[in-house]
Amino acid sequence: MLEKLAKARYFSRVTGAVNRLISERGESNAVSMADEVFNNYRKLSKDQHAKFFTFLFEKLNPDPAAAMTAAQNFSADASARNYIKLQRVTEPPRQELFRRLNRATNGTATLLRVH
Repeated sequence: MLEKLAKARYFSRVTGAVNRLISERGESNAVSMADEVFNNYRKLSKDQHAKFFTFLFEKLNPDPAAAMTAAQNFSADASARNYIKLQRVTEPPRQELFRRLNRATNGTATLLRVH
């Protein structure tokens, strides 16, 4: 029972760390926050690794309504401003997450070992 609670807590910690890392503006503590994601990820069981990647896929997607609006605006007016907006809203937040995880101590090497 305690082990099940601990596993749930580890999963909650890693998803919370991910959310903090991608929502934080600025770089003052980006390295420590990225390290926190990896440290919490390492505590997950193999079963939770799959759950974690499902979380990344399901929760860190672009907003479909914002993407549709931006696409319609670009279709109506193919200006540079509308193109940039379309690119910005269609990039999945998980892409920014991986950019920020690269800032962790040995970030790229650690990312390559995550599975």
